[in-house]
Amino acid sequence: MRKISFNRKSLNFRLWLYFVCFAMMLMAILWFLQIFFLNTYYQDMKIRETAKVAQTIEKQFGGEGFNDAVRELSIVNDMYIHIETFDGTGIIFSPATEERHRPSYAYISEMRAVREQLLRSADTHVSIIIPEARTDTNTLAYASYLNQSPNPFNRVILYIFSPLYPVSSTVSILSTQLAYVTVISLLLASVVSFYLSRKLTLPKDLMANVSHDLRTPLTMVKSYAEMIRDISGDDAEKRNSHLNVIIEEADRLNLLVSDMLTLSGVQSGAIPIEKSRFNIKDVIESILQTYSLHSENEGYDFILSCGEDVAVTADQEKIKQVISNLVNNAVKYCGADKTITITVKEINNKIRCEVEDRGEGIPQSDIGKIWDRYYKGGAAAGTGLGLAIVKEILTLHNAKYGVESELGRGSTFWFEL
Repeated sequence: MRKISFNRKSLNFRLWLYFVCFAMMLMAILWFLQIFFLNTYYQDMKIRETAKVAQTIEKQFGGEGFNDAVRELSIVNDMYIHIETFDGTGIIFSPATEERHRPSYAYISEMRAVREQLLRSADTHVSIIIPEARTDTNTLAYASYLNQSPNPFNRVILYIFSPLYPVSSTVSILSTQLAYVTVISLLLASVVSFYLSRKLTLPKDLMANVSHDLRTPLTMVKSYAEMIRDISGDDAEKRNSHLNVIIEEADRLNLLVSDMLTLSGVQSGAIPIEKSRFNIKDVIESILQTYSLHSENEGYDFILSCGEDVAVTADQEKIKQVISNLVNNAVKYCGADKTITITVKEINNKIRCEVEDRGEGIPQSDIGKIWDRYYKGGAAAGTGLGLAIVKEILTLHNAKYGVESELGRGSTFWFEL
């Protein structure tokens, strides 16, 4: 696994800090709105609710079942509703709520106050909050005209009275609840932001690691090109030696760029999976054919154990790249034995492919790191992206994969299709 870094100047830490600060800002806004503005919000909400009830009554005024509708509205919305003519003749009031609030005559002072406000106002409706001296419960008083007769004395006035209960107890409950919510939210934000910051900075990490390997061959190419120009241009033997170095370093650059593009394309989904049915033995034999020079000139021994017709369903080209990367990895680490064994067999209705070398093996402390991008064990050459590509391709296939290794006895990489 990659080491966790808490370098305060690193991009990883700064992204994590930004995410956490953003979460803290959201929590602060939530506290501010819920605690300090709760009473104002509650009053505004009651005013809007009362206005909606008044609009409903205005639409139904004079219709069939009007009285029953008004009583229903008063019960559902916990309001006292009173309707009377301009001269004070009562048309309807809501006795259903009378028992829960106060009798109609107890609202006389509130009715007088909101009536005077309505008469002085140019609007067709007004609302005022009237403090209650005996209790902590204030009263929202609302008044509006139900009809717009040119003669004021022919108008009908709607009165709605709604209790505004104290919110101190609610604030106390919310404060306790928000304390828990804040702690849980910040913990979740820390974990999620840590995960996201690591995911976002991985391509930064990749470029930082790869830039070192890019710089080395580029420097070599430049240096040997200058040597050919200034020193060995007329010396055929030295010139050829220097040109071979340039060619090798150019090949190394080409391999590195190719692996970077492949890994980036597979991870981003730019290279889609196109599955088909094919014989995996044919694929392996075509790969081993490319290593014929290793066998003839360097003494490598490639052993294939596979049935004649072993069909699998997968993306043939990508599985070919997986096997090729595993074989190439085995060639690099097989040691003096120079024997690589590829075994294909059926296990639990799955086709299992194994690539075995008899090299030094992998320390147990490094087993979890070998699939990481740009991890290179020992002093081996290569881009360090081969096994990362294997991992990404097999993950896209939902295929199981792994490695079994023992120091001094070699390693066996495997996957199942």
